[in-house]
Amino acid sequence: MANTNPSTSGDTTNRDSPVDIDPIPDPTMPCDNPENSIWTPKELAVLQSHVQAYRGVPRKEKSHYIASHVAPQVKACWGSRYSKENTAKDKAAKEQWAKKKHQIWTWFKNHATTKRRLRIPGFNISVTFDSVVMVEKKAEIEKLITEMTDALPGHPGWIRFYQRAKKQIKDELTEDERKAYEEKVEEWKRDGVPRDVQANNAYKYGSKIIHETEEAKFRSMNMRTMGMECHYDKEGRMRWSSFDTQRLQLDAPNIPSFSVYNKPLFKELRIGWIEYTKNIAKIERGEEVAAAAPTTFDRRDLTYHPNGLPKVPGPVLNSKGFETAIMQQAIIRYFYRAHYGLAKKSAKQVPYSKMRGPGAVWTEFVQETDFPPGIEFKDPASYHAHETQRILSLWRQREERGELVFRFLCVHDKDGITEAKYPSKAFDGFHIPAAPAAVSASVEIPAPASESDDPDFQTKHIEDLSENEQAVAAAEPPAPATELPPGAASESEESAAPAPVRPYGRRKRNALDTEDTTQLATPVHSNRPTSSPPPASRQLRPRLQNDHTHQPANAKKKTAKSKKGR
Repeated sequence: MANTNPSTSGDTTNRDSPVDIDPIPDPTMPCDNPENSIWTPKELAVLQSHVQAYRGVPRKEKSHYIASHVAPQVKACWGSRYSKENTAKDKAAKEQWAKKKHQIWTWFKNHATTKRRLRIPGFNISVTFDSVVMVEKKAEIEKLITEMTDALPGHPGWIRFYQRAKKQIKDELTEDERKAYEEKVEEWKRDGVPRDVQANNAYKYGSKIIHETEEAKFRSMNMRTMGMECHYDKEGRMRWSSFDTQRLQLDAPNIPSFSVYNKPLFKELRIGWIEYTKNIAKIERGEEVAAAAPTTFDRRDLTYHPNGLPKVPGPVLNSKGFETAIMQQAIIRYFYRAHYGLAKKSAKQVPYSKMRGPGAVWTEFVQETDFPPGIEFKDPASYHAHETQRILSLWRQREERGELVFRFLCVHDKDGITEAKYPSKAFDGFHIPAAPAAVSASVEIPAPASESDDPDFQTKHIEDLSENEQAVAAAEPPAPATELPPGAASESEESAAPAPVRPYGRRKRNALDTEDTTQLATPVHSNRPTSSPPPASRQLRPRLQNDHTHQPANAKKKTAKSKKGR
């Protein structure tokens, strides 16, 4: 008997060799897209052109559509390679075509399948020809039902005649009506059902859909949700509602709802949601809506000079016309970060803890003149509202005058503290303000004049007083000069010295403070006369250790009882 097995008969080709199996290899495809590696550009164009049509074909007819429309066009891309005559002669070509047909099925399954809709009991509405007839012929269907039965609308006796009446009305449709309704089916699938149908569905199924979907998420995935929705009622008015897992009675009774747990935030979110949906309604009507005020500031909101330095952003106001402290902190933070990235090259964060930590001096990294008096360089989150406002006010004034707003002197590197490495032309075109150390020591700065040095001060002062006060001031003798201890300064000399600028807020002492704290315990000498002692009626008598005049009468008895109890 002759051996008919092709693998053991005269077929001696090596099936592991790709050259023998595929004598015409596919064209080379780009390696960065593995999806297209098995398809030529012509084949891929054919497959993509049939995606929309494939989705509209019923499930039972999809295989016939691929076999009759897609496969012949893919086969035509190869000429006569996969023709019947060639595949009958060449067994390898026949196997290749069988493999390619399977790949066509796989491609459409991965790229052209329709998304599965969540099936909810009681709400399995999909746009079909019957659903269009039920909306367009609603009055005719209800009129026909009233002729069939005397039951009221909505009664079970009335509902059982609905399908019969709908079928009768559908059979009486003309060809033009059928064609128009088929076009509406495609339109509703693409753009959604009309507004009145949506309102009716929301009235009938809205709350049930929310409950069913939230229950499915919570029971199967333990997903808790807080949401807000807006819809139109049958009269065209907007309606709002909110829900969460607890208010839907799905969660444990001892777990509070979000509206109870954080009532102020929930109220703010609800107000914002209502305002947002009202603006959407205006946009749908074609009205112009003002742009919403920004709520955050990100690094992408920064703008830069041609030389690469960041610009100081202008005021970023909220809906009420104010620039909040949080917004100002964000502006300063990203402004610091942009400068530090230029100074260190590819730095993502500013190491505030290293610049402000033990043994570190912040003036080593930045210039003191880049900040208002009394404000130091630190993490922007630590700034108060008045500090951020003063910093941005100074920087924006410098920006308008074309001055250099800010720069880092040193940065933290692997080797420790190193000099900032800005680009070579980063500061071109800017006027750099002089640092305090650049002021010459030979220049004498006049001390502020005292009010007592002005000869017209007494006259000006008396002119501002009333008549009675002028008489008292004229009759008051000058204060006698008192002798001062050696080394003590007079009051006029103390007033002539400029008062030190005190930073805002309370200053925390740390290990870097070298001030001698023992000076705080020494008395302060002053040439001012001490005030007269209070009257005897207001003086408190010193309380001696054995003085029992202020103790209650039964104090000794209680003490004796307590000792006896011990």
